[in-house]
Amino acid sequence: MKWTDDQRTAILSRGQDLLLSAAAGSGKTTVLVERVLALIEEGADIEQFLIVTFSRAAAADMRRKLTEELTARAEEDPGFAPQLEKVERAAVSTIHSFCADLLREHFESAGVDPLFRVLDDPEHKQLEAQALAEAMERVYAEGGEDLDALLYGRTAKAVGTLASDLYRFSLENPDPEGWLSSACGEMPLSDGADWFDELARAARALLRDARALTSYALSLTADPEGPAPYAAALYADLEAVEVMLSTPGYPELAGEAARFKPKAFSQIRSSKEAPSERRDALKAQVKALRDAAKKLISDARDMLMPPEDALQDMRALAPALSALGRIATALGEELDALKAEKSALSYSDLEHRALKALRDDRVAVSLRARYQHVFVDEYQDVSDVQEAILRAVSAPGRLFMVGDVKQSIYRFRQADPTLFLEKYHRFGQGRDGLLVALKQNFRSRDTVLDLVNRVFERVMTGGDAEIEYDDAARLRPGASFEGGDPPVTLHILEKPDAETDTSEAEFTGGEREGAVIASSIRRLMGTLYFDARKGVWRPLEYRDFVVLVRTRAPIPAIEAMLNRAGIPVYADVSGGYFGALEVTLAISLLRVIDNRRRDLELMAALRAPSGGLTTSDLAEIRSGRPKGSFRDAMLARMQAPDALSERLRAFEEKLDRWRALSRVLPLGRFVDLVLRESGAYAYAGGMPGGAMRQANLDLLCDYASRYEASQGGALNGFLSYVREIKKGGDDMGAAHSLGEEDQVVRVMTIHKSKGLEFPVVVAAEMGRRLNGSGRRGEFLAHRALGAGLRVNDEVLGSSRETLAQAAIEARLSREDYNEEMRILYVLLTRAIDRLVLVGRVARKDARARFALCGEAGLRPMNYLEAAEPAARSMGDACEIVWHSALGAEETAEAPETMETQHADDTALRNAMLWRYPYEERVMLPLKLTVSGLVREEIGPRALPPMGKRPLFMTEGGPKAAEYGTLTHNALMAADLPALRGLTGPALRGELDRQLTSLKASGRLYGDVEPDLIARFFESETGVRLLASPRAEREWPFNLRVDSKGERLLVQGVIDCCFLENGEWVLLDYKTDRAEDPAALVQRYRPQIDWYAKALAEITGIPVRERRICLLRAGLALPV
Repeated sequence: MKWTDDQRTAILSRGQDLLLSAAAGSGKTTVLVERVLALIEEGADIEQFLIVTFSRAAAADMRRKLTEELTARAEEDPGFAPQLEKVERAAVSTIHSFCADLLREHFESAGVDPLFRVLDDPEHKQLEAQALAEAMERVYAEGGEDLDALLYGRTAKAVGTLASDLYRFSLENPDPEGWLSSACGEMPLSDGADWFDELARAARALLRDARALTSYALSLTADPEGPAPYAAALYADLEAVEVMLSTPGYPELAGEAARFKPKAFSQIRSSKEAPSERRDALKAQVKALRDAAKKLISDARDMLMPPEDALQDMRALAPALSALGRIATALGEELDALKAEKSALSYSDLEHRALKALRDDRVAVSLRARYQHVFVDEYQDVSDVQEAILRAVSAPGRLFMVGDVKQSIYRFRQADPTLFLEKYHRFGQGRDGLLVALKQNFRSRDTVLDLVNRVFERVMTGGDAEIEYDDAARLRPGASFEGGDPPVTLHILEKPDAETDTSEAEFTGGEREGAVIASSIRRLMGTLYFDARKGVWRPLEYRDFVVLVRTRAPIPAIEAMLNRAGIPVYADVSGGYFGALEVTLAISLLRVIDNRRRDLELMAALRAPSGGLTTSDLAEIRSGRPKGSFRDAMLARMQAPDALSERLRAFEEKLDRWRALSRVLPLGRFVDLVLRESGAYAYAGGMPGGAMRQANLDLLCDYASRYEASQGGALNGFLSYVREIKKGGDDMGAAHSLGEEDQVVRVMTIHKSKGLEFPVVVAAEMGRRLNGSGRRGEFLAHRALGAGLRVNDEVLGSSRETLAQAAIEARLSREDYNEEMRILYVLLTRAIDRLVLVGRVARKDARARFALCGEAGLRPMNYLEAAEPAARSMGDACEIVWHSALGAEETAEAPETMETQHADDTALRNAMLWRYPYEERVMLPLKLTVSGLVREEIGPRALPPMGKRPLFMTEGGPKAAEYGTLTHNALMAADLPALRGLTGPALRGELDRQLTSLKASGRLYGDVEPDLIARFFESETGVRLLASPRAEREWPFNLRVDSKGERLLVQGVIDCCFLENGEWVLLDYKTDRAEDPAALVQRYRPQIDWYAKALAEITGIPVRERRICLLRAGLALPV
């Protein structure tokens, strides 16, 4: 292979750390593999290499490439054969896999169980919720003035959320405890300099935009028909902005901004000239531009807090931050304990425990000796913690880093592009290492590269933009293509006029984009494309197209419009793994097996291969019984003697069989059986992207097996688990088996496309507003700026933004904006042959905004504003198409649907949309806890206003619901006959002995107050309990009841009941405070009533007395 000079330098340079800054399509992976082979040829052993990638797929691909190259070399040179045999054992892995191997080898230094397992995210979240409950209880019990400050104006739930956020963020740092101590201790920046500098920087960015708007407005006044009298006020505005921008520091900037008062425009005298639409338009445009500039100046002024007031608020906030740090620290301790019990680690633990092991010099030295050469792919995406690990295992001069900072798009995964930039500048100056830049792009046609260069020379300008798109960053053509370069195409959709464009009223904005995308794909299908890799011309096929989107939100609309146009499409994936159509249908069927009262899922299962019904069949079923549930309508229709009823009965028999099998088969095997017997698996295989869809269903079976192995439980529990994952916004990764030959148009996010390339890239939602503005909630944190909260002022009874919060918000907004530009770079550099950009504009001044971004240096607020000026400057090499309305081809009639078939039957449509009123009660079996039934019957209890030191643990709260209390456990396990007749010291001595024995046997896992237990048994109620001939404790029960017309199974546990004179006395233990006994009785009466009803009905023995025992207060309240 012919190497460029830069590539050759990267392959052959030795003796110093090397940073390979590899532009998109520059062949960085090929260079990395060749460097490995060159080192082997020089005598290195592949087992001395550590090659770190950031995905399992990338690691597998790297190992495959090494195997192929070593195989080819071994055929020519037998000396390579021993290395080929070792390649499968070579350390080619993700950073997490490397950390896991390190921990199993050096578990003692890391302080972990060598047989640890890695938690998945949902299970880790469950453990974190448990740990948070314990942590808050601990800190609430400790109390303190700092806790009072934190609790003022915040609910327990809000405090818990803040503590969780703080704890999670601390893990992004190599030293979480140190960062927490700094961020939540005394004000770490005593003079607030860094915070003030950040606000000043953000304010100056707004002022530069204001200057751009004002300068452009001023240029319009010079037009022969422009509003010349407005020029004086605009000159004054411009001069004031320049003064603000030239101020040396924060106080001076804040002072100048506070003094700014815009002058009024001079009156334009009436003209004898004929009316001119252009003159009026220019006048209105100048006014609009000035208003926008004044708004920016006002925003900058509001951002600049008075210094002394800002610092005073930070000092007032310190106690609340201290208390929050205590809870976060306790959360970490409790969570570590829970994970230790399970011998489990999170992915974050893998990194932090590996770093802990590497702080042992013996471990670090041994690994540096083992790994003579360390390679890091995608170095722009490493985090601070990963950087510390890689540095610890790398001997000086042995680290080879490959990446492109312009493609750093994973800041939400703690990627820190500044690590790359710092080395880029340092190595570029010849300090500490060598910088090699690969500039040639071997992927894309010249027109694509030209657009990329023109876009980013405008938006990546250094300074606040972080990256300077200079000559070293420009992409240079390296691939050889035949034929002329096709133009880049930019489609801009204007918002349709609601009054004149009535034909488009039925389409959403996303669907309008989808229609244009579908039309573009249809036009390009079959046109000739030069495949440079194969050196042949061939027609474009569906598999050559990809539609890239910034977020998943528009995927359903685009997918629908492509389907409407008859274009096979595979979305990867709309709504995440559980949003994939095949997974949705499978889950629906499993839910119907679990309980047949889920009407929506029942209809889906009947319409799917499992039921084989058509939409007309469903409509016929519903029309026979328009009211009530669809399940009832189906049961009624089954009685008719016809073909439809036979199919319904057959479906019902399948459900009976599957339901029975769900109780005896292993869960994963059961799910697999249902998918295959129902036809769902075969159906998925026949859809576009069938192999990947079937792989997703295989993955569902695997998830079910893993759930059963890790958490136990059957189908009902697994479905609840899935529901909680979806509710929490989490998802599971989809299988990745869609082949290159599958004839479908792929739709995926830009993040998913990283590292991929496609002959034709269609970019959607280019008009979407960029991230980088808008408040993010009360808690904000930054590695360099600490943590920020609002200060709740007890004197004024108000809440204010603090200096740290404002500064962190400003920094995060800037970092998010810059990442958006890098995401745009990834988007535009995926295309090989053609690039089609599609976006909507809602603003009437869109054309003026494009001009401002291109000519006046205004920061773009969406991808269109970044791309349009560059596209316009390309002349004939870019085709720009404005759409004021969609054409006839794009608005063709949609296929008839179930709804349109019955459009005139209003009663039928309403019946089909009927929702089962008790959807939350449809799990198999139908059951509720007593407390859950009480909530269903009388609604949630209104919480009283928070006191100064509320207890976190409340009835029904997470700790009570999931763990019970030590006091309840002690009362349940106490040996009552041994206590009978004892009082005073004798009673306490026997209790001490029993409690010690219980702890030793593991039946009691913590300390209990013996005096509290003794006081109860010495009370009148306790004496009666000890004297009873029969006492039952922690007695579980099931009871069938009617509630709101539904037959439900209610489950509960009675704390204690004992027989006295042939009747039950029922006791319910509480640890609540006794400030208002009457209110407590009122609160718990419905629950006690259900307990008494269950006890009487199940045993046939009446309940004559019910008592709530307030153990802390020593009271027994009759109910």
